[in-house]
Amino acid sequence: MIRLVLVYLHVLGAAVWIGGLAYAILVLNPILRSFPASGALPDADWPAARKEIERAAGRRFHWVKWTAIVTLLATGTALAAMTPMVGRKGAFLAVKVSLAMGMVFLTWFHHAWLGPWARRLAADDPWYASSRLALRWMARATLIAGLIVVGLGLAMGLGIAA
Repeated sequence: MIRLVLVYLHVLGAAVWIGGLAYAILVLNPILRSFPASGALPDADWPAARKEIERAAGRRFHWVKWTAIVTLLATGTALAAMTPMVGRKGAFLAVKVSLAMGMVFLTWFHHAWLGPWARRLAADDPWYASSRLALRWMARATLIAGLIVVGLGLAMGLGIAA
């Protein structure tokens, strides 16, 4: 029964983190980038409004994301301790943990350094476009790694990595 609860919480944490990241990358950000050309808000100061929407969404998702990450780390550690890791399963777990730690690092780096630095830049700053591009690619790399980690987890759970 404990294993079932741990697996449930682990899958829920992954769904929240990867799903939230996918929503931001595939839905929210493209919509925000399309508005200046669409003329939907002709009287608004759109760059300022866009920044505020991005900032509000980021603040809202911040605690949700980090709660999911802590849940994943705790449940993943417990599940790994309960499962003998021999053969391919051990190799799959090593790759999964390595990618997951890379994702956590990219998320921390985005939150603690690159994001705050990019927010301080004015739109006419020569580093502004580069910082926005770096943030987008960092998020995409995190999402791709997350999808690979989910696939590895499924392979392990279904016994493909046995």
